[in-house]
Amino acid sequence: MLPLPDHVTAALTSRDPLRVYRAAEDAQEYLADYLDSIKATAAGTLVTAHGGNKSAAARELGFNSPQAFAAWFNRRGERTGAAEAAPHAPEQPALYFRNPDEARDALGDWFLEQQSVTDRLEPLVLGALAVGLTPEEVYRLSGIPLTTVKRMRPAKIEVAADLGGLEAMTVLDETARALTAHALALAEAARADDQDESLLRSPASCGAHIWSVAARAFVHQLAPAALVPAETPEVRALRKAFQNQIAAQDAAMAAAHPNATDEELQELLHDAEPPAELLAAQKAYDTAYRELVGEDDDDSAPTTLLDPDVWLAAQISQFNREAATLRHPDRYLSDERDGARLDAMAGAYEQLAAAYLHLRATGTVPPLTTPGNPR
Repeated sequence: MLPLPDHVTAALTSRDPLRVYRAAEDAQEYLADYLDSIKATAAGTLVTAHGGNKSAAARELGFNSPQAFAAWFNRRGERTGAAEAAPHAPEQPALYFRNPDEARDALGDWFLEQQSVTDRLEPLVLGALAVGLTPEEVYRLSGIPLTTVKRMRPAKIEVAADLGGLEAMTVLDETARALTAHALALAEAARADDQDESLLRSPASCGAHIWSVAARAFVHQLAPAALVPAETPEVRALRKAFQNQIAAQDAAMAAAHPNATDEELQELLHDAEPPAELLAAQKAYDTAYRELVGEDDDDSAPTTLLDPDVWLAAQISQFNREAATLRHPDRYLSDERDGARLDAMAGAYEQLAAAYLHLRATGTVPPLTTPGNPR
């Protein structure tokens, strides 16, 4: 199988015909250059094998004349040299990388960022059109080609439910709990298939892992308080004691400065050393609260600044792309079980995309079928 860059391979499976067409053009150019390089290298090796006699190599390769071979061979070298020597005046110094792996990681991150932007394109354009913007205004504001905007516009635009309001927060919290419970149920059911921990994961375990990662991301990005346990009486009492100490400090400061404005009092409180009783109450409450909720494993994960609907739309596109890649006819399989694993992972991505699509379309918790608990 001929090599292609990962981003070209991924784009060839896209639903967007324009993206597929451009990816095919990129692939054609890349493969032509790749094969041309192989031909030139082979020709050079053949010349060497003939002791540097280009005429003999030209005859063996079927060129009409040594001059025709020399012109072709020289053009190949000139084109490569011209590309390397193309003049460029950089605006600023190059990024500093400690080693090649850092550069590879940075390029991979850049590619993922570009994919994220592409994933948001179609829902963004359709939403702008649905709210009343004209294709010309979309083009003027975003730079998205007018022909692309007009092509994307369907006869009827299905608009997602509003997931940015206060009422939607309850739905997002319930969805987060449902996704988490579903992922745990799948993981529990998959343990029966993992007979030997030294072997690769079973197909069911691979699918469960996809659900687990997606559920954690959903909680972290859209419903961070969904899994926080209910406050116990002990924690509630410590919280009230802490709040009482804050109120006592505020009252003491107001009594000491009866003529100060609220703004001046806030500044005095900010600069004052907190009383020992307040610090002790705060420490007691913080300790009890951390024990109640546990440590957040996703503290280091970046939190999106996007609207929930925008984030979900991008996730759906990403899940569909991942599923298409995993089901690609040219996927590499080491054995039959490897194919089952990839199918299970693709199925998980497809189910997640369907669940998120239901949430976006209806504004309700998606129905999930957990093992032993059909809904």
